[in-house]
Amino acid sequence: MFKAHMGALTRVTENLDALLVACGRAGYNRAEFRTRRREPRESPVRASESREQKVVAVLPRIFVSVYSKHRLDFSGEFTTSVELGRQRGPDEKLFTEISEDAGRRVAIAALNELVISRRHVRLDPLPGNNVRITNLSDRNTVLLADGGMIAGRQTSDLPLPVRVLMEEKSVQIDAAGGGNFEEPEIQSLAWTTLTPGSVCSISPTTTLTMRSAPKEITDAYMTWLAAVASVLQSATSSADFFNRAAQAMVDLVALDSGGVLMRDGDRWKPIARRTRRGGRSNDEWMPSRRILQRVEAEKRTFWRGTDQAIMGTESLMAVQAVVAAPVLDARGEVVAILYGDRGESSRLSAAGEDTISELEARLVDLLAMGVASGLSRIEQERKAMEAQVRFEQFFTKDLALQLAANPDLLRGRDTEVTMFFCDIRGFSRISERVGPALTVEWVGAVLDAISECVLNYEGALIDFIGDEVMAMWGAPAPQPDQARRACQAALDLWARLPELNDKWQDRLGEPIRFGIGINTGVARVGKTGSSLKFKYGPVGNNVNLASRVQGATKHLRTSVLITEATRKQLPPEFMTRPICQVRVVNITAPVNLYELVTDPNFGGRDLCQRYEEALTAFHAGRLSPAAKILGDILDRYPNDGPSVVLLSRVAEQLVHPSSQFDPAWELPGK
Repeated sequence: MFKAHMGALTRVTENLDALLVACGRAGYNRAEFRTRRREPRESPVRASESREQKVVAVLPRIFVSVYSKHRLDFSGEFTTSVELGRQRGPDEKLFTEISEDAGRRVAIAALNELVISRRHVRLDPLPGNNVRITNLSDRNTVLLADGGMIAGRQTSDLPLPVRVLMEEKSVQIDAAGGGNFEEPEIQSLAWTTLTPGSVCSISPTTTLTMRSAPKEITDAYMTWLAAVASVLQSATSSADFFNRAAQAMVDLVALDSGGVLMRDGDRWKPIARRTRRGGRSNDEWMPSRRILQRVEAEKRTFWRGTDQAIMGTESLMAVQAVVAAPVLDARGEVVAILYGDRGESSRLSAAGEDTISELEARLVDLLAMGVASGLSRIEQERKAMEAQVRFEQFFTKDLALQLAANPDLLRGRDTEVTMFFCDIRGFSRISERVGPALTVEWVGAVLDAISECVLNYEGALIDFIGDEVMAMWGAPAPQPDQARRACQAALDLWARLPELNDKWQDRLGEPIRFGIGINTGVARVGKTGSSLKFKYGPVGNNVNLASRVQGATKHLRTSVLITEATRKQLPPEFMTRPICQVRVVNITAPVNLYELVTDPNFGGRDLCQRYEEALTAFHAGRLSPAAKILGDILDRYPNDGPSVVLLSRVAEQLVHPSSQFDPAWELPGK
């Protein structure tokens, strides 16, 4: 979190540095720093004369906004006819104005969006804030948001505003400007607002400017920096950020009202607002739709100072000046807008300081970037927390923290891993006997035991496939002793069987048994899936081999089998015995399998040594000596499954000798 704060503050500082340079170059003194002062206001008579001089005849205008599922795709102002429709061909650019003999044209739908005609509608501005809508299509009916319809090749004159519906698109048509008066100048910053994580270059002269700047400027600089830093550091939610930003606009820029708006359908809805004492109520607060549209479309800060000459603009009645800045997400999309205004009754307006200066616009832009950085930080922390919660379901807590901090560990790569497959023996038979309710309870308890043993040795739980668990060591974080960890988890699980059977054997009607297969080798490990749901795990032959080894435990009548690759990495204290060489399904090369001895008291090293002698004789084709050794073993250890299986193979070869004797056993199934 500290790094996130510092990164956001660094970007804020960079932009304040730019403000400082501008302040120095503009020569602002203390009185001018908050807002550049105008000349004293003219008398009412002279002001009236001035307004009369500004009244001019202008062409009717409309402002057109095109939305796709509430996303603004295009906005523009027109004083002449404009045609909207589908692309005429693949070379026609979408949402781009082009000139034609009859006026202007904008392609608002792709070539394959057949519900919209190539020539769908024509809009003609009319005097008195009206628009003429002509349906240019022969087959499509133009639908209006108020329920009206315009049939093919028909025309309708309508008062503004009007909204036209086109499947998932909509076209909003508004009045542009203030009736018969010239529209006041709208100014914007030269740059688009920075997205969270963007880097702003700093001029080498910044430090010199800071040192040579008057104390009044540096004091204001530090006040602004402290205010933005306070918003960044103390806010703990998006609502908190918005409320603090609105208050900062009122306090630092001396606005009458400051607020934050978010999109609600086709409109911008205030979600936070602060006012100076005596400011207008929420019902009276009407942000300029046109300025909001410009901010959303161009992703930059806009402002304007107004006077009585533009009071025909309904949403700016009794407003002297406005400023608006976008709050962007990491993709550059506008997620909110900071909007503030200063009214006629403002003390600054009364003093003739009713304009918004560029410095104040920059400050609002800076606040918007600070809010964006803070929201980005909150979103990153939320995602990290969600990721950690997801990771802790499959990994140890320490590893989950590592993965949340460094998601690159989940990227696909080839690495050596040790795979662990554990199957509950007789699952189908038992579940059929005890019914679904008890089966769910029983399997849950057994899977909990398996999971605990895996996580106790910092393994990763990859998947639960019915009654089988797949786990892995060696990824996402390297583990040099991965084979030891996997085998120790298997031994611990075996040691928990008596406890599990004490609880479940009477209820199930038979004891719980496991079959475990372990293999070590290189696999492709990584994350697959979508951003909403993903699966992390390995793929490759070595994964398949581990699964086959687990299946071999049924045929070889043993509990835990490991491959030679795993055995080579085990320290001497692990007792193993070679069981046989097998050919498994879909894997060509024969594999040497070893039993991981779970109960050293059952035969111990004597059993292992005698069995290995029999296996060596069998591989050499000395069948009679092998049979004798195995017979002796079964006299002493009649329940030793691998000895029973090997003796049956020896007997089969003695009864049906083959000239192409192959000691590798072709397993009868998976």
